[in-house]
Amino acid sequence: MGDRRNPLDDMPVVARPEDFDAGSGGWLERLIFNHRGRVIALAAVLTAAMAWVAATRHVVSAGFERRVPASHPWVRNYLENAGELRGLGDALQVVVEATRGDVYDPAYLEVLRRVTDELALMPGVDRPWVKGLWMPGVRWTEVTAEGFRGGPVMPDDWDGSAAAVDTLRRNVRRAGLVGALVADDARSSLVFVPLLRGDGAARSERDQRVLAADVEALRAAVEGGGQARLRVVGHTWLVGELVSGLRQVVAWFAVAAAITAAALFLHTRCLRSTALVVACSATAVVWQVGLVSALGLALDPFSALTPFLVFALGVSHGAQKMNGILQDVGRGTHRLVAARYTFRRLFLAGVTALANDAVGFAALLVVDVYAVRQLAVTAMAGSAALVFTNLILLPVLLSLTGVSPA
Repeated sequence: MGDRRNPLDDMPVVARPEDFDAGSGGWLERLIFNHRGRVIALAAVLTAAMAWVAATRHVVSAGFERRVPASHPWVRNYLENAGELRGLGDALQVVVEATRGDVYDPAYLEVLRRVTDELALMPGVDRPWVKGLWMPGVRWTEVTAEGFRGGPVMPDDWDGSAAAVDTLRRNVRRAGLVGALVADDARSSLVFVPLLRGDGAARSERDQRVLAADVEALRAAVEGGGQARLRVVGHTWLVGELVSGLRQVVAWFAVAAAITAAALFLHTRCLRSTALVVACSATAVVWQVGLVSALGLALDPFSALTPFLVFALGVSHGAQKMNGILQDVGRGTHRLVAARYTFRRLFLAGVTALANDAVGFAALLVVDVYAVRQLAVTAMAGSAALVFTNLILLPVLLSLTGVSPA
């Protein structure tokens, strides 16, 4: 076997920065570490700018058209003829479940009438195409010896009597609504609520957050009466819940950061380096959101978790930089020299790893769905931010603060 060269042989222990050749290393290392103050000032300015852009321009939305392959012939045909295909796009499906009795209970039907009316009058709803037992457009048809007969499923003379309930049961069977608008066990019924086309971020009447809040208020009012429970399904409802839950997302992000910081501290027993790793990783998230906002993109359910992914990548790379500096300092090397040694050893490897991550995310660009492509761009922006915040800024900061003797 040939001799294996220890990479630390080219990086001798230097206890005093005066004994270190500041002109050594590559041009990028010299540019960074010989101008540490400017690097930190640049990072501060860029972070403030990205935070301002994220706070003032960032939106959360996910229109229906974002989730379909826009170039597919079927989808193109739908979009070209959307005016004639009303009620076949984005929609909410609201299931009204009876807590007592079944859907033919007069008290339940009064609740269903209220729910249907309020849903149909909400902003952004395509009212003529709402379907439910109380909607006049839901009709039954049968063939008789005299020809076709039909009418609305809900009797015109509904008065809640036993005869009216029997007529409703018969009409539901005639219309074939069992398994469609009425559950097989007759314990719940569906209100189908189609939504107007258009991006909720661009058109106020489709403000998904307001729509979700209105539906949630309706749910609370109905369930407070104890007669029925509401179950809501639909992508717009999901987006509205996402917008309304942004504070919870931020809270969970803080919990994740706290757990990560605790694990790092238990491993290193160094508070300052742990705080810097977490802070630089969080800075990368701020840059990611700022870059995405500057590009005019919006956060949607597909890309909502990419900040967590970027934070995790940042902590991983940051821990490697911190561990390298800890080892050099433990050998007796000054913190500045240790930071430069670590930069020499790990910068190229870190850039290669992040570039590999970016290429992997870029592969999603071939998917002909806008939301998936936006996810790829969002993740790539986070990977690009990590190159500066965790591969450059973190070693510079650690060269100033050093690590705990523990």
